[in-house]
Amino acid sequence: MNRSAAMALYLITSALACAHSAPSATTASAVAEAKDVRPLDVRDAGASPNDVLYISGVAARGDLVVAGVRSVQAGDSLNVLVSLGEPAGGGSGRFQSTLEVLSRIRTVTFGNEKTVIWTRRE
Repeated sequence: MNRSAAMALYLITSALACAHSAPSATTASAVAEAKDVRPLDVRDAGASPNDVLYISGVAARGDLVVAGVRSVQAGDSLNVLVSLGEPAGGGSGRFQSTLEVLSRIRTVTFGNEKTVIWTRRE
């Protein structure tokens, strides 16, 4: 993977759970969907030439905790996947992440259903 592709997929998980603790889950068993996250907050910091998005929310699956956050690029779209797993010593459904979006990305989607959560303004 070249450097620019790696940068497009650069996702920093700044906080998982309440107090910046590491995720406490066994292997991921599900992926959060936008309709199950309340509230799903997406804020554009408006950086240039790349945008920076702050994405946060609480997965409304009381039986599962956040196991990880990752992004996958497909063409001019970037998909954010929040993996959920069985609790193993605590954890939370809360997540907060920072995503750098290169200028060639036109949309950011969320979950396996690929719900559009951000579109680049021309």
